[in-house]
Amino acid sequence: MGIPRLTALLHPYATQVEWRRQRGDSSRESSPELIIDGPAFAYFIYYQCLSSAAHAANALEAVPSYAQLAEAVVAWLIEVEDFGVRVFVA
Repeated sequence: MGIPRLTALLHPYATQVEWRRQRGDSSRESSPELIIDGPAFAYFIYYQCLSSAAHAANALEAVPSYAQLAEAVVAWLIEVEDFGVRVFVA
């Protein structure tokens, strides 16, 4: 999935960043922005929800509902905002 060898090509231009939770409402003007690969994000959320259903008796019981997926997406995006990153939904 994705662009072959993209990470290897971009790695020389990368910088390591340590994210810390922000307290209060910091300036939204200077907040960093994040680009999220939609299909990869959907895959990530789906498997996070699937792994939380370890108690399921079979694979069909483990499949998350659309409501569970939506809740997981919103919770993840809110957590990202707690680190001071601006989130845009288009």
